[in-house]
Amino acid sequence: MQAQKLIDILNKQLIANKSLLAVAEQKTEVIKQNDISELNEILKSEQKHIALINQLESQRRAETVQLLSGQLMSGQEEPVLSDVMAVVSGSVQEQLKSLQRELVTCIQHLKERNDLNQQILYQSMQLVNLTLDLIQPRPQTFNYERPQKQTNGAKIRSVFNSKI
Repeated sequence: MQAQKLIDILNKQLIANKSLLAVAEQKTEVIKQNDISELNEILKSEQKHIALINQLESQRRAETVQLLSGQLMSGQEEPVLSDVMAVVSGSVQEQLKSLQRELVTCIQHLKERNDLNQQILYQSMQLVNLTLDLIQPRPQTFNYERPQKQTNGAKIRSVFNSKI
């Protein structure tokens, strides 16, 4: 059974995921520096990486189906890498297991980095909201007030309290 093409695809997937991880690490630093223009460039780069990874994943699925074409049951779901490892020889099986472990590790690191970026962005948004609340506080009423009808002379709140 020829699995070299599958190994090549997995190697390309590993390289693409490592590259995406490097972009995610760079994104963390850009978020910390609050550089919006650079963040936009990184987001574009991420989209390109994700498109490549999706393309490679489609190729991997097609190659997996092709390798296992005669061995699938009609009711079985789409084959996975473990199915291929069950039918290949020792050295190829070891290569596939090694690549699978590396991919899982890389994807796990990528997930952790994305979670960190999400937390940093959430905290940044909280800081922005706090700053806005300090600049323009919202009125808080602790007592019951009779509802007032809206009129043309309704109170308009401005950022600055000043009389003209």
